[in-house]
Amino acid sequence: MKKAVVALTVAALMLAAFLTGCESESSSCGVVSDGDNTVHFTAENAKDTSATGNITVEDGDILTVAPNLTEGKVNISFTRAGSESEMPAIEWDFEGTEPTQYMPDAGEYDIVFTVSEKTSGTIEIYTMSAEHEGMDGMINPWKEITAEEAVSYVPFLFKTPDGAENVMWSVMQRNESDPALVEAAFELGGQQYIARAQVTGDEAADLSGMYYEWGEPEEVSFANWGDGNMKGKLYTGGDDLGMAKLCTWYDTEIGISYSLGAVGEDLSGVDMQAVADAMFAPENDPRAGIPD
Repeated sequence: MKKAVVALTVAALMLAAFLTGCESESSSCGVVSDGDNTVHFTAENAKDTSATGNITVEDGDILTVAPNLTEGKVNISFTRAGSESEMPAIEWDFEGTEPTQYMPDAGEYDIVFTVSEKTSGTIEIYTMSAEHEGMDGMINPWKEITAEEAVSYVPFLFKTPDGAENVMWSVMQRNESDPALVEAAFELGGQQYIARAQVTGDEAADLSGMYYEWGEPEEVSFANWGDGNMKGKLYTGGDDLGMAKLCTWYDTEIGISYSLGAVGEDLSGVDMQAVADAMFAPENDPRAGIPD
């Protein structure tokens, strides 16, 4: 990861609902700015393309750029909105899962995400209060872990399906008191998937990080999860650049939420329910062996 030398001061993301997509119809990627002080970039086999967004920053926060890329790299440039200079105020190349933090001068910035080689994964840009967090050093929102380590964060964790390739496990836990969010990125049958799980307590939560206009969900019953009694929801959405599919389910007894997402130009042959069922891992069930 290459950093530019910049004079720093902070920022809080004040993000309007803003969405732009890749400029190449042959790639699938996009940027969403939501109301949770986070800019989301998603790429699926993107190459030779770009997407844009913008943020407004204020004094007092640390800005974090947290990549979670399974392949390739993304160049991110921040340029002051309205600036007559064509030189970016800040510019980096990101790959893998190594994040960075900085404190830019307050103001509005235009962001350009540029992809020149085949790239898949996500990048999140957000701010946290340095005073509130008590931070004096780097925070790594996503940490690469092994499958064995992943189970220690979420007790009844899924596995990756048999035949999955390019598997990468990671975890994000901003504070020790917060429940960890575990992610598995993998490829199956040429399609990339991102699965997430987190202990969410009494209520189900959307962990996917997928920001699309979804149609009405279809309720399904899994064959493996919950001994065939667990329900799930299937969502289909997308934009001019391609399709998106999402499967969510929730273990009411333990209070764990799950999500499985995929994006691509054509997902008509992708069976999200079947993939989710193939991720069932009875060996991870903490209730195994306990009498009813």
